[in-house]
This record gives sequence, C-alpha cells and structure tokens, in this order.
Amino acid sequence: MPEAKFFLQSTDLVFRVFEDEDLAVVYDPRNGSTHLFSIVAHELYQLLASSPASLQELKLSLFQRFSDDDQEMISTAVDTAFVQLQCADLIDAVAN
Repeated sequence: MPEAKFFLQSTDLVFRVFEDEDLAVVYDPRNGSTHLFSIVAHELYQLLASSPASLQELKLSLFQRFSDDDQEMISTAVDTAFVQLQCADLIDAVAN
C-alpha cells in the first residue's frame, strides 16, 4: 500500500524561530491559535510548503540536508515534530 502524502492546511502561518533554543512559535491566523514547536516542525513546514510529501520523504530530505547528524536522532525528531503539526491540525493527509 502506498504511503500517504501530507500537505499543509494553510501556508499563511507565521513562524518565529528561536534557533538558540531549537524552538519555533507559530501563529495560525485562521483561528488565532499559537503553538510552541520544535525547530524541526518549522523545517517540515518549509518542506511541505513546497509540495506534499510522505513521512518517509520528509525524513529523507532532512537526512540529506543534515547528513553529518545521526539519522536515528533525525528520524525521532521528525516523528515528534510531525505529531506536533498533526495535533495542531496544521497538516492533512491525502491518498497517494
């Protein structure tokens, strides 16, 4: 079975990134909500803003971008950030 692709519900989100803390605050103007995410969630947002992607495709993109870092650490960080975006209703799945 093909892996689902995910896309952003809105590209109008406003991020403020705190690189020293590896955190990002996002404001969703659709409903006025504000969320505190890992900086990896911001990376995923940027990737999904370009085009829908599966979770595995997102991980592969970050593996390539941060090739000197531990892939298991990146995979865990992506899983955590992915759940953050899902729980905030900022991403949706589309059948592939």
